[in-house]
Order: sequence, then C-alpha cells, then structure tokens
Amino acid sequence: MRLARHPLLDALCGEYLLGTMRGAARRRFERALREEPLVTSTLARWRETFATRPSPDAVPAAAELDRGWARLRRELALEPAAQPWWRRAGLWQAWAATATIALAVAVWRDAPQETPTATRPLAELADSGARGVLAASVSPDGRLLELRPS
Repeated sequence: MRLARHPLLDALCGEYLLGTMRGAARRRFERALREEPLVTSTLARWRETFATRPSPDAVPAAAELDRGWARLRRELALEPAAQPWWRRAGLWQAWAATATIALAVAVWRDAPQETPTATRPLAELADSGARGVLAASVSPDGRLLELRPS
C-alpha cells in the first residue's frame, strides 16, 4: 500500500515523530520514507513545524488578542443584548414574586377564621346517683360530635 496519497498521512507522520508508532507499522512507514518522496517531504514539513518555536515577536500583543476576541463575539452575536431596564426579565420576575407574596399574605389575613359552631345538646349520661357524668352535643350540620365531662 502506498502511503503518499493516504488520507491519514499527516497523522502517521505525527505518530512517527512523537515515537508512538511501533513494530511493523514503524517499519512500513520507514520503508515508505525511502521509497516515496511525498511521504519524505510531508515528514520534513512536520519536523519543521515541531522544531520551530515561535519568537516573541510572533506572539500577538494582548491588545491585538482583545480586539480579536471582541470581533469574534460581535460576529457570532455572543454579546448580551443591551436592553433598557424595563425590558429586563429579572425586574419583572422580581415584581411578580413580590406581588404574589403580597397577595398571599392579604388573602391569608382576610380569610375568615374558623369559629367554633354552636352545638345543640344531644344526650346526657348520668351515673346511678343521678349526677351528670358526660354530656354529648352535635353541631348543626351533624359533622361534629362533642363529648364533655360534667
């Protein structure tokens, strides 16, 4: 198989330069280096890329980088939209939460408190000495039975 036109030639060159290629794959690659000039030139280009280190002049200044990031944010529309205070969602969410709490407090305070209902006497239990021991009464709606010791 010829490596000169292989789609992974760059990756193979990288593996060879980093020393991660081993065994039969390394021997095949070295044979391709001897027989195929395109493989040799690609490996040479990668060696130059790995060998050259950027000079301090080649590193862009911080101001240049800031301008680049600002342009990138602008072109990708990553800037938060500047909106007037009345269009911001946080304001209305806070207002709605406050209004809901105020309404709940007002309803709770104005809710009629449960008042004890008048019960009507139903029966009175007495002991052998004709003294009342227990009085039973029922509410007008019939849902409450009240027992009181006498």
